[in-house]
Amino acid sequence: MTPSQFNKAARSAGLLLPRVGLLAVNTLKNLCAAQVEMITAPSSDRRACAPASVGTLIRHGLATLDREKGVYHATAEGQEYLRKLKAEGLV
Repeated sequence: MTPSQFNKAARSAGLLLPRVGLLAVNTLKNLCAAQVEMITAPSSDRRACAPASVGTLIRHGLATLDREKGVYHATAEGQEYLRKLKAEGLV
């Protein structure tokens, strides 16, 4: 499925969130499978660096960063969103 096809199908199913495209959904699938370790920027000791798709997921409440453990993980809302996408055959 191309990103354009995903966006059209998600929009018609009522599941398209702003800036949450196919790349972000694939990132969410990875976060649901396993926690992803935070990468810190070399210029600061605890500033997190992540792909833009992770920031998009965090803004929508689909993922979160646990600073104490230094890992990103999917939230319950993120897992539910992924289940809805799977039910529609989008992932």
